[in-house]
Amino acid sequence: MRRASLPFPLAALALFGSACLSLPLQASPASAKGAPPPLNCANPPAINPSLDFLGNFNNKCYLIPMVAGHGGSSGGDLGAEYDQIFYLVQPGYELVIYDQFPSARFLSVTVYDQHAVNTSELLDVNILPQNSTMTNPFQIGVPYQPNQFYGVSVSLGGGVPTTPAAGCSTADTTIDQNLLDASQIHSGLTWTGWPDLPANFPPHLTGANSAGSLMVRKYAIMSDTGVAGVFVRQLSDGCAITAAAAAAQGIVTTNSATGEAQEDTLQIDTHEVFAGEVQPRYCWPRDPTNEVQWVRTQNYVPEINSNAAYLRAPIGADTVQKMISEGGFMQIQFPLPTFPDMPCPTGDCWITGNEQLRYYSMSFEDDEQNVYATIHDTDFVQDPNGNVTLVVGFGTQPPAWVTAANYYTYLDLSQLPNYQNLNQVDIRNILPNSSFNCSAFQIPFNTTEFNNVGGYMGAYVPTVSFVSPSKLPTIPVPPVRVDSCGVKPTVAPTVCGH
Repeated sequence: MRRASLPFPLAALALFGSACLSLPLQASPASAKGAPPPLNCANPPAINPSLDFLGNFNNKCYLIPMVAGHGGSSGGDLGAEYDQIFYLVQPGYELVIYDQFPSARFLSVTVYDQHAVNTSELLDVNILPQNSTMTNPFQIGVPYQPNQFYGVSVSLGGGVPTTPAAGCSTADTTIDQNLLDASQIHSGLTWTGWPDLPANFPPHLTGANSAGSLMVRKYAIMSDTGVAGVFVRQLSDGCAITAAAAAAQGIVTTNSATGEAQEDTLQIDTHEVFAGEVQPRYCWPRDPTNEVQWVRTQNYVPEINSNAAYLRAPIGADTVQKMISEGGFMQIQFPLPTFPDMPCPTGDCWITGNEQLRYYSMSFEDDEQNVYATIHDTDFVQDPNGNVTLVVGFGTQPPAWVTAANYYTYLDLSQLPNYQNLNQVDIRNILPNSSFNCSAFQIPFNTTEFNNVGGYMGAYVPTVSFVSPSKLPTIPVPPVRVDSCGVKPTVAPTVCGH
């Protein structure tokens, strides 16, 4: 299914007006001396040759706000922010993404090509701060500080400005060093050479890229630092063109219908058919201790986060209706991997490098990927050994002992609209430590988790049961599972569908 459009009315942003969005603007030397006169973007001020690129163009006349979404209608994490804008490749320009480092757990800047595939990316730890006086809070041992900025250049195939005009230089920043490329279509994720393709199956196209989108992902945000923005920069002299000029030339747009129409919808649809209907799904016998079957999702989803592995358990409609009519509960038990204690209100926290995962969350969705609820790692109640027991209710009051004091996490799904259409539970694992071999990354794509040696995730796979209130003990008892993390199956799985 093609991704959902961004959940915002974008007509008001046709010319990228910024009145309703918070932009990552820094005070310029001029504004530091006193309140500057209001900007007239129909007649922007002349370029000041004594300033640099940001000093001249970091204002609402030039900086184009991306649109912030939260993935509620496209299988996203409700606690994340997805800043997005669409682009059209015009080699006489480059794009510059500009934003503050957020007080958050995860950040990435990604270029998607006309197939909606990640073709170039910067992960948070690798993003250089704007200059040497600023810091990156995603580096090990570095605490968050406000007003720390970064810029990322996105090449459209024409190179970089070689002789910037006075007032248009980025030499005193790291913008040119944080470089991404949008000029080429990805070469992987191809069906070229795949045997027994359906008749008249379109060939996978590569080569020059013509369009796509940019996305800035932010997970577990503590404080809102505003939406990321984009400059359109001329290669001829290194100066930015106005937001109005960029809109008129169609170089970037926040209108999702316009942006998606510029992409290669045939290739996107064919990617989805190949991943979901041609490539095989691999299964092992069902886990006798689990009432659901967990499977890692397919390797292509439009604009997927390549730093995350997704584990999914389908929930049958008959099971949901039985829980509603009989007053039952879904119980989900697992040990929670360790994760950074950032962000935090005091700022006295940081990544140590010893955490098992950067981020963990669980979402409850219908079959159209509408997300009812997302529970983040910090929301789970853990017992002294790090075990989680999540009880999901469908309208019946839980027993009095189902409390955080007794190491239960409780979610009353019946308080959410259309909860009776629950169809699946999705788990998101982001950036596992190289020493942690129990994450969803251990599972091959499109393959069930349980295997003949106990499961790719060992004890860390969630054990799900559907129970009556009387089956919930006063203090949860964690299930006993085989420690099979990192153990390779001794036989091959069977093909169980496409």
